[in-house]
Amino acid sequence: MGRQTETGYAGFSVRQGGLSGRTPGRKTRRRREGSSRTAIFVITAAVCILFLVLLSQGVKLKAEIDANEARKADLMTQIEAEESRTDQIEDLREYYESDDYIRQVAGDRLGLVDEGQIVFRSDEE
Repeated sequence: MGRQTETGYAGFSVRQGGLSGRTPGRKTRRRREGSSRTAIFVITAAVCILFLVLLSQGVKLKAEIDANEARKADLMTQIEAEESRTDQIEDLREYYESDDYIRQVAGDRLGLVDEGQIVFRSDEE
C-alpha cells in the first residue's frame, strides 16, 4: 500500500480524532459552501439595496430637474415681458423729452400757443 512516514500513510497525519489530510471532510466542505453562499447572498442583497437607493435618488433628481426646467421657462417668459416693458418705458421717456410733447402739454394745460396759431374760444368756458 502506501509508504508509512512519521506523519502517517501517504502524507496524512494522525490525530486523536482520526486522519486529517489535504482535502477537507464533508462537514468542513459544507460549512465553507454554506458560508460562501451566505456571503454571495449578502453581497447581492447589498448591491440590490444600493441600486434601489440610487434609483430612488435618480427619480427624485429627475423630478427636481423637471420642476427647475418649468421654473426656468416661466422666468424666461417674465424676462421677455420685462424687456418689452423696458422698451415701452424707454420710448415713453424719449417722447416726454421731445418738443412735440412739450408743445402739447403747454397748449393743453397752460393754454399757450405757438406764434401764428389762431385760438378759438367757446362761450361755454
